[in-house]
Order: sequence, then C-alpha cells, then structure tokens
Amino acid sequence: MMKLNLDNLLFEVTRKCNMECLHCLRGKAQDVNISRKIINRALKDVTQISSLSFTGGEPTLNIPAMKYIFKQIHKQNIELQSFWLATNGKVYNQSFMNVLFEEYVKCVDLNGGEFYGGIAVSHNDGFHEGILKENLIKYQCVKFYDDSKAHKLKNESIISDGNARINSLGERKLKIEKHLDYEIYDNEIRIESELYINALGDVLLMCDLSYARQKRAVIGNVLKTPLIEIIKAQIKNQDPEITFQDLNVLVEA
Repeated sequence: MMKLNLDNLLFEVTRKCNMECLHCLRGKAQDVNISRKIINRALKDVTQISSLSFTGGEPTLNIPAMKYIFKQIHKQNIELQSFWLATNGKVYNQSFMNVLFEEYVKCVDLNGGEFYGGIAVSHNDGFHEGILKENLIKYQCVKFYDDSKAHKLKNESIISDGNARINSLGERKLKIEKHLDYEIYDNEIRIESELYINALGDVLLMCDLSYARQKRAVIGNVLKTPLIEIIKAQIKNQDPEITFQDLNVLVEA
C-alpha cells in the first residue's frame, strides 16, 4: 500500500482573525474553520511528518482543530518530528500550551534532544496591534518559543498580496508554485515540497498566498479525492513516463 512521507505539512485551521492588519497577505478574514473530515482525509495514508505547521487566519481561534490534528497523528501512529505556528498573541490558552509542551517533549525525545520548531508571536513589527504584556511573557517563557516574528518588518520583506497589495505595501511578489518535488522509496512517496491544506480542503504546493490567489494554485481537494491520489495525479502530470500499475504500486515505465 502506497504511503506518504511529508517534509512540510501545513494546515490552515481557520480563516477567522481578531486583527485587521494592513499588510496581511491573506486578505479579508472569512468565517471559515477547517473540518474534522478534511483533517482525517489529509492525514490518511501519511506515515511521517518532519514539520507540521498551523496557519490561518489566526490559528489560536481554532484550538480544537489543532488539538484534534495532534490526536489523529498519534492515533494513526504518524511519526511527528516538529511543529510550528505563529500567533498574534491576543489569545493565550494554557490547556493548549500544555498540549504543545507534551508534543515538544515527544519531538525532542524522537530527535535525540533537538527541536526545530516552536511558537512565534508577531509583535513589534509595525503592523500588529499591541497585545497584553502578560500574554507575551507567558509565550516567551516556554522552551520552544521562537523569536523570529519579533522584529520590525521592512517593505521589501512584505509579500505583496491580499491586504498588502490593496494598501500598496510590500515588494515581494511570489509566483504560484505547482511543481511537486518528490522521491519514491519502495511503497512510499516522500514529498519534499510544502504541502498546504487550506480550510476548504484544497491542496496547494505553497502557503504564502491570499485566499483569492489560492484558488489558482489548487491541485486537488481532499473532500473530493484522497490525498494519495492527488499526489499520484500530480506526479503523473509532471512525469508521464511514470505509471501506476494499480492503486497501490508505483513503478517506472
């Protein structure tokens, strides 16, 4: 049975947000949360995730979805090596932080004491609103705090999409990526590209797009087609010489 080994899996757990940042690449917030059905279908046939990221919207506005993703990962015995998310810091949920700490300990044990993920708080960047100082201190106290989002943003580093484009901000212009980087080992496909599952169940090969531009980057939807079949179809589209003798076995022609 063909399985998936993912280098970088990202879940857009919500399109809701409690801020309206002028530079937001997503665009206007939407009243949409990812469903458990999408999560289940995205994780089916996955055996390993090197890096798991939660995005939005503001991820902490859908903590139940993130908890459920971790639960399903362990239920399906998927090997998870690291996790990462960025928050605007307006929400601090101790029970969720306890879950993250438990996951952090598991990842550290798995990686022989190393950890390559974390939780970052976007502040002091010139765009995000001020947050409660006590929230920031709580985040900064955890062992897996990541300070990569704690700096003033320069215009050349802002992606010109979504709100940023409307407000004439940002100099970075990203092309839509539809090329899948992969390797095949026996009955396993290792995906080296970003694999982004949005709140609608769409599958993309990049994360930094507005909600509007995401529609142009979709390679499939897990509510309509199993993820493994979406991946196979993408491989076949890129490399016509590769054939699938049946639903489970992939060989070179």
